[in-house]
Amino acid sequence: MSSNPKTSIKVSKNDTPSRIPCPIRQKAAKRKIKGKRDATSSPIVDFLGMEATIKGKNVVNKRITKAKEAENVVVLYKILMKDTSIMFEEERKKYEITCSYILYNFSN
Repeated sequence: MSSNPKTSIKVSKNDTPSRIPCPIRQKAAKRKIKGKRDATSSPIVDFLGMEATIKGKNVVNKRITKAKEAENVVVLYKILMKDTSIMFEEERKKYEITCSYILYNFSN
């Protein structure tokens, strides 16, 4: 009813407000736009450049490995050439075990 008794209000089904969708929030809108942009554009990948980089890294890694092996060989050679005349008996036994281990690994 209205505050004015002489005026009558007729309500029909068509006059009732229908459900109005709320506007998209700002973050959701940004995500939606970003998702569309990512889906439409595909990244261009330079496989030749990547292959060259990988080959370069492999060469460097091989050089580092060879250097480490050469360094280890020098250390192992020093161990094998150690003076045993000043060693105690127990120390000499450990040394002989170490030498046999080194020789076994390098002979195979």
